[in-house]
Amino acid sequence: MSPLHAHPPPARARAVSGLLSGALLGLVLGASPSAAAVSQRGTVPLHGTVATSCYLVVTDHGSAIDMENGAFFQAVGSVGESCNNGQGYTVTIASENNGRMVNETGQGVGYAISYGDLLLDTLRAPVELTRRYAQPELRTRQFRVLVPIAFRSLTAGTYSDTITLTIAAR
Repeated sequence: MSPLHAHPPPARARAVSGLLSGALLGLVLGASPSAAAVSQRGTVPLHGTVATSCYLVVTDHGSAIDMENGAFFQAVGSVGESCNNGQGYTVTIASENNGRMVNETGQGVGYAISYGDLLLDTLRAPVELTRRYAQPELRTRQFRVLVPIAFRSLTAGTYSDTITLTIAAR
């Protein structure tokens, strides 16, 4: 076996290799920022969005109201409010029977409610409560009913009404 000898590449191959090396070096140097493009300061903008979220949590206590003897601010439920809108929100309270508990024959009895520290003497029309600030954490208020006493002369039957609460961002 004869020893291997390195032979210099032909002159043309050396020239092509030199051109490629120079071109690669130019690309590397061209990709790095020049001294004039280097900055002493930079910014990274950050942004995000929080969606509006308004909801109610209604708890029915399942309370039966004594229609013969009346009820004095009997707790019938609780309502939790939450709304993260910066302009606040509204809560609308509406009665299906316009503020009356009505039996099967149509006989009715008016009532009043308290919602938290607010007394509403009638729900003949929907009542809109305006909350001027956001309430992101759930805040619970008691819902109570006042049915006047001395209704022993009422017609027999089941008296009922349905109260609907609605929350909306302002």
